[in-house]
Amino acid sequence: MFLHIKSPRNEVLSIVMMHDAKVGITTGVSASDRAKTAAALASPNFKPEDFRRPGHVFPLKYKNGGVLRRAGHTESSVDLVMLAELRPVSVLSAIIDQDDGSMASLTTLRKLSLEHNIPIVSITDLIRYERKRERLV
Repeated sequence: MFLHIKSPRNEVLSIVMMHDAKVGITTGVSASDRAKTAAALASPNFKPEDFRRPGHVFPLKYKNGGVLRRAGHTESSVDLVMLAELRPVSVLSAIIDQDDGSMASLTTLRKLSLEHNIPIVSITDLIRYERKRERLV
């Protein structure tokens, strides 16, 4: 089931009903339960009947064409895994600042990036890259 809502930029977004895996989780609320549900949703071995709805994980629908069609987090995350030649599935999550529980600032993210050798890529960077490698017919 898809719900169609408008984003703050007046784009129509398609969101499927929230899910929880039926097996291996408790209430579905914990980070561990959500991670198990996300892994199950990404697995080709699970079927719709393996999930409870409504649940606590919000699957989002990727727009074909990726960031060149819609410059969103969903499209950029799936485009990145496809560039890595992995299955076109990703999980989006906010990083929380450990000091105050708010969403981490770019300064905090840069510090984490350096500490853990994790690259930071912006949607703008990805669009620029995709435009360069796109083949025009």
